Amino acid sequence: MMSEWLQITSLVLNLVLGGTLIVTVATLRATVKKAEAEAEKANAEVERMKADNERSAMTTFQEFIVEPLKTEIKRLNRNISGLQKAIRQANSCPHSDDCPVLDELQKQSDDECGAKK
Repeated sequence: MMSEWLQITSLVLNLVLGGTLIVTVATLRATVKKAEAEAEKANAEVERMKADNERSAMTTFQEFIVEPLKTEIKRLNRNISGLQKAIRQANSCPHSDDCPVLDELQKQSDDECGAKK
């Protein structure tokens, strides 16, 4: 009788524990799938944030670096054009042979071209 009772108890425990194991495995699988989906969603969010940061950096670069440089280059080009026009007119001046300004410009031009003083 005792052995029947042990067999019944053993059978009941096997069914309960076996069922619990199946439920545990199923729960673990669902948890893993959920974690994978959340990780994938987080990776997508990181990629979106990277793209947003890159766009923001490009906009900032454009606004604070490129545009001011364009403005400065235009200003310098206008100044150079005015200076070139003044130099052309100075060469036709009746006093150009003794002009200290033209002499200085010539010295600077020679220095930039690598000529000896």
